Amino acid sequence: MNPVFDGLETAIQSLFGTSVSVVGERHVPGGDANDARLLKLSTGESVFMKSNLLSNEGTFIAEA
Repeated sequence: MNPVFDGLETAIQSLFGTSVSVVGERHVPGGDANDARLLKLSTGESVFMKSNLLSNEGTFIAEA
């Protein structure tokens, strides 16, 4: 099962630590069924994120 978070900041802090935040983001190609974004973190790192509504969770499996 994919992890489910109640917001972007909650997800980032859960995965990278409570002192990390998103300082920039942009839409990128790569999400046929899901929204794909490149996030710039306060650490200087960039991470790729796909998101969708929980009711559409099956699209992550279908897209893979």
